[in-house]
Amino acid sequence: MTDATGDLPVPAGPDAVTAEWLTAALRASGSLDGVTIASFAWEQIAVGEGFAGQLARIAIVYEDDAGDGGGGRSGGAVDAPATLIGKFASPHDETRALLDLAGGYEREVRFYSELASDAGLPTPRCYHAAYDDEAGTCVILMEDMSPAETGDQVAGATLQEARFVVAELARFHARWWNDEALLGQEWMRPPAGFGGRVITLFEEGLPTFLERAEEFPRLAGLVDRIRKLMPSMVGQLEGRFGRRPYTLVHGDMRLDNLFLPAGDDGRFAVIDWQGVTLGMAAADLSYLLALSLDIELRRAYEGDLVALYHATLVGHGVDDYPLSRLKRDYAESLLSLIAFAVIVSGNLDLTSERGQALADAALRRMDAALDDHKAGRLLRIAPWAMRAQRALKVLRAPLSNVSRGR
Repeated sequence: MTDATGDLPVPAGPDAVTAEWLTAALRASGSLDGVTIASFAWEQIAVGEGFAGQLARIAIVYEDDAGDGGGGRSGGAVDAPATLIGKFASPHDETRALLDLAGGYEREVRFYSELASDAGLPTPRCYHAAYDDEAGTCVILMEDMSPAETGDQVAGATLQEARFVVAELARFHARWWNDEALLGQEWMRPPAGFGGRVITLFEEGLPTFLERAEEFPRLAGLVDRIRKLMPSMVGQLEGRFGRRPYTLVHGDMRLDNLFLPAGDDGRFAVIDWQGVTLGMAAADLSYLLALSLDIELRRAYEGDLVALYHATLVGHGVDDYPLSRLKRDYAESLLSLIAFAVIVSGNLDLTSERGQALADAALRRMDAALDDHKAGRLLRIAPWAMRAQRALKVLRAPLSNVSRGR
């Protein structure tokens, strides 16, 4: 078990939480000083949006407040929250299997336990984080950011929001640029058997993806080509850990995972760190711009936003990554969106109205971005594609010679 605050059991969901467990978790975090939780109530939130887990808002009544029906910060609970957000593993079997394969639940627990306090991007305060690898369960108790709200990926970011996030993302990446301390984080490495399982999940997700993508024939054609190159793509991913330049990447940098400041005194925070890993900075940038900006806005300002990102990197000490390299990495990172979309289609529950709207917006924007960046040509020149094509030529040569009677 990975547990930041002791050996407490890990509840499978909000309905498994008790007042005693909640008291112990908050005491271990230093948020309660001899105060006991008398009762609490929870409500599920982000229904149809929290695809990788269950989210619940927990309203707490402390013993000192129970007599008058009040709830919140009593005299002995100076740092105790009146409400908090509980995040638990998904009840959806396929989703849990996908997150288990990628180590997603453990990654997020580890991030909040070991890196969040000095990550370089603000996050909600974490009171408790634990993961049970045998049961496949996890729990994270974090600060309730309401009334602040996350962005709306379906509506898409405004140009002002995009510029703000791009600059913050660049500062975050610069903070961890080629930081050798990351190489010791073994939990970030792809787990054993990762490559083969990814290919299996890709194949399993194909029918659902192709059904959703019927309106986008270009995507269907690209998926067929990506399918043949998947072994090389996965091999590139597995072999890239620790290859410079690297940084800490969020892995799911999209508008729905960002609390954006509504005014001068508004707060900015980034959530959903299940995809955090050591990798290529451009992957976060391309994911953000391709999926969280509507098509015409991206087309009009993509070059400016990429240049802003690079200038911010340079301004924070990254002097070994030319803009030309960033543009190349950015374009190649778009190709990985195809494989990601196929896997997600078959393994995340996107059946809600919100899920379908997100899938539709993502497909439309991804199709346009791949077309704008000439994905067909990229597939021919990407390093992993070139290796795969060379391997196919080697394999075909003997057969060709036989057919010619040699």
